Amino acid sequence: MSAITASKCVPKVIPPSSPFGELLRRSRFASFDPAIRQTYSAPPSYTHRGNWGLKRPIANRSKRGAIVLRNFEEHAQYIEWDRADHQVKVIKSVEELNTTPGLVPQTSWFIGLGQAATIKATGFDSDFCPGESPKFHRFRDERYKDEAPPSPPVDQADWSGILPSTEKSTAVNLESLGRAGKGNYGAKATVQRKQPRRDDESLLQPNINAMTPVEFKRYLEHLRKLRPKFIKYLRQQLEKDHAQEVAAKKKAEKDAQDGKAVEVPKENRMSTVDPNTLSDAELVLKLGHEATTKYLHMAFLGRYNEDQTYKTTLKTKSVEAAAALANKPGRIRKQPHKLGGLVYAMPTELESLFTCKPQPGLVLQDTSAQSQKDLEGDFLATLGPLTVRLPKAKSGTDTRPLYSPFVTEPVQGIQAPRIRDPDRPGKFIPDTRKSERLLRPVSIQVEETPIVVGEGATNKPLARTRLRTVVAVDGSMSQMYRTNPFFPGTLEYSAQLPPTNRVIRTSLTQQYLSKTRLGKLPAQLPSTSTPNMQASQSTLDSLQGLLKQGSTKKKIDFRPSGSAASKTEPEAQATEAVDEAKTT
Repeated sequence: MSAITASKCVPKVIPPSSPFGELLRRSRFASFDPAIRQTYSAPPSYTHRGNWGLKRPIANRSKRGAIVLRNFEEHAQYIEWDRADHQVKVIKSVEELNTTPGLVPQTSWFIGLGQAATIKATGFDSDFCPGESPKFHRFRDERYKDEAPPSPPVDQADWSGILPSTEKSTAVNLESLGRAGKGNYGAKATVQRKQPRRDDESLLQPNINAMTPVEFKRYLEHLRKLRPKFIKYLRQQLEKDHAQEVAAKKKAEKDAQDGKAVEVPKENRMSTVDPNTLSDAELVLKLGHEATTKYLHMAFLGRYNEDQTYKTTLKTKSVEAAAALANKPGRIRKQPHKLGGLVYAMPTELESLFTCKPQPGLVLQDTSAQSQKDLEGDFLATLGPLTVRLPKAKSGTDTRPLYSPFVTEPVQGIQAPRIRDPDRPGKFIPDTRKSERLLRPVSIQVEETPIVVGEGATNKPLARTRLRTVVAVDGSMSQMYRTNPFFPGTLEYSAQLPPTNRVIRTSLTQQYLSKTRLGKLPAQLPSTSTPNMQASQSTLDSLQGLLKQGSTKKKIDFRPSGSAASKTEPEAQATEAVDEAKTT
């Protein structure tokens, strides 16, 4: 049985007739494209001799270097190459941060991606991903319909407002927020359920935002030629929906006559007109809005594009016909990577926190002269080869920028104090200890990707790349940790608290604690007592003498050390009165 199944398998690619083709396909040379500026490296033992696998050696003996080529061989028998060490360093630095990047909305790259920009995953890779992900979400009101949550039985309490929801989260219609009326701003939002996507609706759509004006004009001309097929498809789908709704209504009427529970069918139609009674022009005129609401136009375009792209081998039942079409050139399906190939690993925030170590960075300057408060504005910092943004709220304590362009007094420029240079006697260098911090990445967003194909491509494509990176000082990250994991106020939280039989250290009790622990007072300090403190101490001494006559217990002196010699005249008289009372 397995042999019969294997014989019916349709081959997608015919194997090569000789091993040379397979070796060439796996080699690095086969991946070279003169139109794409790629970087190449070689083992250190080969680069030391200038051997980079080219026809002739080149004068680049860097052990960890990389080069970029225009052509493997010029007509004048020389090789034109440039260094690419900095480009490789930037890519490796972003990989070492181990943070999932995102996209800056409404940029040229974001708009050019089309559907791939709204998917949470990285997108598509033409070498490894077989197709598009179905988890695409359109931000349109027609795709959502407000439905009331199912009411609980009479004898069951409604815990929907207290317990967390176990349903999958869906998009919220932002236009409905804040319109519940006075006093209902904090009410639980209505449950919004996403309508199921049609079975024939495909996600393969042409990206009109990435088309040039000439390409868009040609695309419109191509759509006009598809109008007869679209009307035929539209009539079939509307008739199918109409038949399903008629059958559902008949079933509901029959259940009502039999006394069964009647389930009211959902009205998906916006018109009661039968499509069979309309001509092609009347069908588009009267039921065109209904077809738009049901996304029949996108379903038709998606199915048409899907058939045009994968109609060669997927729908060919004959093995011989499929083998004949296996190596036939066909249309290449566009599958751009969401991040332009910046990174491929998508770690979570928890993985980034525990697997990525903080990297040393330098706080350069303030970004605005208007932000005078401590927690307002951002700092401009450097993290490896990247220029990053450090919010002041996440800069930790005692962080000072190295350069202050908005300060003119005493001098504009480096504001760090000067210290002696240990390597050069008599020289002074800025003290950068308050500007050097360990930084962690918080977010990375791709604004512009490098241009590697076309007339604007250069040997340094990363020069046009823009990344928006936000970092935080590693010291401020300790606020995320809690020694007591329980909820404050509970018995478990109180049981984990440290013991409270500690003496609160104040300025008045510090001398007493040092006296009782060490057995002696510290060195005499200059008098820091005030007249009010001296009067209070004299009154306390008088009361102790009157209440404890004849007691030999040592009195507690709360005065600071060194203040006994500085007594006022009323205090001396009170002391003499206490001594006379003791003798009598």
